[in-house]
Amino acid sequence: MRVTIEHRDEAAGVIGTKRNYFLDCCVDFSEAEQALIRERGLQKHHVTVDDVLPITPNVQDVKRSYTLKMAIAAGVSLVGILWAGIVKGSLQVWGPLMFVSGAGYAVYSLYRYLVPPYAPMDALRLDFLLKHRRFSIRVGSPTQSKEMEQEVYNSLQSVKEFMEGSVELGSARTVEF
Repeated sequence: MRVTIEHRDEAAGVIGTKRNYFLDCCVDFSEAEQALIRERGLQKHHVTVDDVLPITPNVQDVKRSYTLKMAIAAGVSLVGILWAGIVKGSLQVWGPLMFVSGAGYAVYSLYRYLVPPYAPMDALRLDFLLKHRRFSIRVGSPTQSKEMEQEVYNSLQSVKEFMEGSVELGSARTVEF
């Protein structure tokens, strides 16, 4: 298992004067570890870490994609307005429909931009780590980021030990008391 941990901060607030601090983690399991998790049914084993935010993909990529979607929606709305003003006859009905659909999609994209489609989790499951690999933890300060890094390290180390203990079943033995 290979774990990559990065510290990141980003501007927050209306004018960007506040800072949000994150601990971004990427967990790569080897093929043997992935097979072990599947064979032994360890997918539901939890890694306890507080306030985990799954990132699939990176938050900046998601925001960039919704910005692009809002621009496309605005373009569709503009074409709808122009269509309604230029085209006459039975095709004129398409102008308002394009405007309403473009505006609706822009509102949806803005909502997804402001309210990400993921929620914090109390614990990570191994099946989540197998599927997504990446997660992020929001912390209050750089000091908390360093403390959380140690907590993540310890939690993932215990998962590795748990998986190593799950490689072989215990042998049968008879004991007399």
